Amino acid sequence: MGPYMLPIPILGTAAAFFSVVFAFVFTPSDKREMALEHPGNGATAAN
Repeated sequence: MGPYMLPIPILGTAAAFFSVVFAFVFTPSDKREMALEHPGNGATAAN
C-alpha cells in the first residue's frame, strides 16, 4: 500500500491549508454582509 498512501499527507496538508484560508478570508466578509443585510439584529458592521 506504499504508493497509495503517499497522497494522504500531501492532500491532507493542502486541505487543511485551504480550510484555514477560507475561514480567515471569507467568514469575516460574510459576517459583515449579514450584519449589513439585517441591521435590526443587534450586530454592527464593525463587529
